[in-house]
Amino acid sequence: MNFINLVNIRIEKGKIQFEFLYKSNTFTDNLVIYLEDSTGTIYNCKIIKCKNKVFYSYNNEISYISKILIDMPLKNYGKLKIIQKKNKKIEQLIIKNNKNEVITEEGNPYIIFAKKYKIQIIENYLTVTKKVFGDKIKYELKKQIYGLKKYKRFFIFRLLKSKKRKYYLFNDRLAYGDDNAEELFKYINENHKEFAKRCYFVLEKDSLSINRLKRIGKTLSFGSFNHKLKFLNSRIILSSHSSYLGNCFNPFSIEEMDIYKDLINKKFIFLQHGVIMNDVREYLNRELTTADLLITTTKEEYKYVKSNDFMYDKDMITHSGLPRFDKLKNKNGNKIILISPTWRALKETVNFENSEYFITYKKLLNNNRLNEILKAKGYKVKFLLHPVFSKYKNLFNQLSNEYIEILASDKIKYFELFNECSLLITDYSSIHFDVAFLKKPIIYYQFDKNYFFKEHYRKGYFDYVKDGFGKVIEKEKELIIEIEHCINNNCKLETEYKNRIENSFYNLDHNNSKRVFNKVVELDSKNDINYRFNNVH
Repeated sequence: MNFINLVNIRIEKGKIQFEFLYKSNTFTDNLVIYLEDSTGTIYNCKIIKCKNKVFYSYNNEISYISKILIDMPLKNYGKLKIIQKKNKKIEQLIIKNNKNEVITEEGNPYIIFAKKYKIQIIENYLTVTKKVFGDKIKYELKKQIYGLKKYKRFFIFRLLKSKKRKYYLFNDRLAYGDDNAEELFKYINENHKEFAKRCYFVLEKDSLSINRLKRIGKTLSFGSFNHKLKFLNSRIILSSHSSYLGNCFNPFSIEEMDIYKDLINKKFIFLQHGVIMNDVREYLNRELTTADLLITTTKEEYKYVKSNDFMYDKDMITHSGLPRFDKLKNKNGNKIILISPTWRALKETVNFENSEYFITYKKLLNNNRLNEILKAKGYKVKFLLHPVFSKYKNLFNQLSNEYIEILASDKIKYFELFNECSLLITDYSSIHFDVAFLKKPIIYYQFDKNYFFKEHYRKGYFDYVKDGFGKVIEKEKELIIEIEHCINNNCKLETEYKNRIENSFYNLDHNNSKRVFNKVVELDSKNDINYRFNNVH
């Protein structure tokens, strides 16, 4: 028997929507899926098909994915089964969660209580029936007994779930903050005091940024009792990380989620970590990132994410711009060249000191001609290590001198570097959009582009030569020539790249946080409740 993944159940104004993802090794135009009740009545669905075989499911199989939406009035249906009709063959589908796991383990039902009704997943059936007095008490007792038997502990947060969800939780990287969530959090605390009373920023308890965030607003320590309580009773989670590689905003462990997952009914806004330009359908599709709102910035990015490949409804995507762009203010005259390459997924057998990545930047920073130019023109290089490579700072420190400074991400604020630099040299990092926003010159040093787009990211809609905001260079010698050319031109942005920037962005102003906040309020005003079927979300 084949299976189908239940992604989300949404309840709103007496209506219920079931959202499924159907995965297959082959694409078909004649796929028919529907719900059927015990009387044989059929409830048809809307099918959104992705024709690109690009998605990687949790079991590492490459699949075609179709999004299945079934909208129904909330009433007493009894038992519902989901049916697939394909090539004249009819079969009932097993219902699993996003991770291809059985939702009801060991005979323990999953139940959502919605006013007069209860929605259950029992084995391979959905049931929607009227509530009977005592149903919820019996269910709570059964859940606690199940938890005691399986995990030898009492799960207190089931008693602390409130009918009124109150809180809005924000987070960037748990160790630092300093991204889109922090800037939006700051905007709300400065401009919407009443709303801010229920807003909290989440950080690791030993984060060096915690005092800075406390001066802005309320904070929570990740995984603390208070964090778990407010997460369970939150209305919206707002994060610059989507959490597809592991929990960055959900404080509950896997075993805790086994007990609490039926209580979690918040919304999720993906603020993004940067502008999407590579092929990220593998990570940001509905299988892995079940966002209610996803923020985009440029015209082509917005068009790309709206495609069926991502499986988002059109109203789930907005082009409001990244909140952190509000911090970008041009400070000229500093004579700083910022070199900020992204990370690489190096093989375990490769010693970092012997990697092409380190050897290339070692040669560049030791280049005699570069250092002569810096000295003669009064410029300084700031080389920023990606957080993934910050553990190698001691290696890079050996390359520093009076003209070259090595920086680690835990000691800096990105926006200050963007504001003060006169020229950016990067490879494939999306931070070039931040610097482009400031209309400063950019050079792309792509010495390993064949390896990068084969082993690290697949190339997306963005073509660095046709769409980029500066020259693409592969050789060190050519890079030094271009650096000297930019300096001799007082780091003035060429007209060709200025036009590209102005044609790429929807907005080049400082109202990004305001636009995002308006979208938050709009989403929050919808009187709907979402139940996810994903242990992360």
